[in-house]
Amino acid sequence: MKKCIMSLVLALTLTLALVPSVTPSAQAANHNVSSSSELLHAKNTAQSGDTIILTANINYDSLLEIKNTDININLNGNTLNIKSDMGALSVDNCKVEIYGGTLNVESTTNTALYVSGGAKITLTGNLKGEDSGIFIPSRSGGGTVTVNGDVSGNFRAITANDGGKVTINGNLSGGNGGIWSCDPGTEVTVYGNVRVTGSGSDEDSSGVSAMGGGTVTVNGDVTVSGSKRINSGVRATTFFGVGGSKATINGNVNVSGAKQTNNGVYADYADVMVSGDVNTSGAEVNSGVSAFFSSVAINGSVVGRVFGDTASTIKIGGNLIGEVKGDVTVVGTINGESQSTPDPEPPAEAPNLDTASGWAKEPLTAAIAKGFVPADLQDKYQDTITRAEFCRLAVSWVEMKTGKTIDAVMTEKGVSRDPNAFTDTNDPAILAAFALGITSGVGNNQFNPNSTFTREQAAGMILNVGKVIGMDASNVPPSGFADIADVSSWCVDGVNFVKANGIMQGDNNQFNPKGEYTREQSIITFSNIK
Repeated sequence: MKKCIMSLVLALTLTLALVPSVTPSAQAANHNVSSSSELLHAKNTAQSGDTIILTANINYDSLLEIKNTDININLNGNTLNIKSDMGALSVDNCKVEIYGGTLNVESTTNTALYVSGGAKITLTGNLKGEDSGIFIPSRSGGGTVTVNGDVSGNFRAITANDGGKVTINGNLSGGNGGIWSCDPGTEVTVYGNVRVTGSGSDEDSSGVSAMGGGTVTVNGDVTVSGSKRINSGVRATTFFGVGGSKATINGNVNVSGAKQTNNGVYADYADVMVSGDVNTSGAEVNSGVSAFFSSVAINGSVVGRVFGDTASTIKIGGNLIGEVKGDVTVVGTINGESQSTPDPEPPAEAPNLDTASGWAKEPLTAAIAKGFVPADLQDKYQDTITRAEFCRLAVSWVEMKTGKTIDAVMTEKGVSRDPNAFTDTNDPAILAAFALGITSGVGNNQFNPNSTFTREQAAGMILNVGKVIGMDASNVPPSGFADIADVSSWCVDGVNFVKANGIMQGDNNQFNPKGEYTREQSIITFSNIK
């Protein structure tokens, strides 16, 4: 995500009518307030179980931060206006209920509703944010949010991580994203429609993103349009090697308007079900369903191509209007011709991962199932990868990602192999990567194909791969790694790019740029590119 979720200009209007659920203790007290100073004092002195009661309309020009204390705020028929250049409404490690009046919140730097520390909050009304409407950050202890109304954000409506639970009884709308649900145990449920306009942005747009074991259920339609590059209706994928994401759409998925690619459903080591139709239109590539090591069920029809690997099954209840690419099993009617359920086949032989590190076995299995890992690189996973091997991975991944041969990609780019580029190799993959600007030599017409590869070199080449497939590499924020000064100047942009896009990470805020890069790390790195 290129845009900082925590920075936004927002306006939040809530009309609340809730019955407080905090049971007052024997010492519970009421705090009557009629001014912002009295509200601040009451908030700072209230004990768990206390109730703050407004006796007049209040303009509160600061962050309203409630932490470690379970309280109720009874608006008592009044209006509370919160306007701050520091933040809006923050609830941490407590339970808060606000009810009985109208709440208006405006912030220029933070989020409409920020929840952490396992906090619980229930609101009735509409949330609108310049960036995110609701934000539960990673490594925050999660939280539980219930909103009886609509939620919108000019960037994304909902961002939930770390086992957070969000329920929306209303519709969602966003500029570049509807829902982000990441980490095992994170659940977002929407009883309404999800609409993402794209806002004509260069950033990719996604209606539903279930990542790294997150779960999303939408009881309505998902509609995405407007991005200049890639639109996705539903993305259920791995995140830093963690799979098992699930997305259920009890409605239709409609995706249109992207210049490069429209994806109806993209599943990577995940399960996706759509009860209605999946429609894609208006892009250079209109992909109805793409599945890798996944199970996808579409109960309606699909408009757009279907692509996948041998480890995936796509079931279509209606008609597929489009071509089938890859070795995926499709059950349904394809362009008017019925495809019956195939006879059961023995499960695909699992790759031999005896030489892989324990942490790498699951993401390696998912990556190999996608079909881009050359057979001779499926061994000795902990060995340092060579420059030649990394080029072969890069070329194979570009072919998998684009659905085209590398020669077709070069033709589109107006380049070709130069057989005289290097004196120490004529490897066609290296020459293709060189022609596309993915790699370069070491000087004096030498490539040094068998030399080992470092982390910073990997980051630099991944940036170039991203450019080949059209990823936006402009305005990438600094990585913030403490050892960025140790990164070679030509690799700095690459390190920033892979960090910003969740492709490579460091350890304890150290990138270790000169550290050697292994086969298993390289394979998983390519699999992390979305």
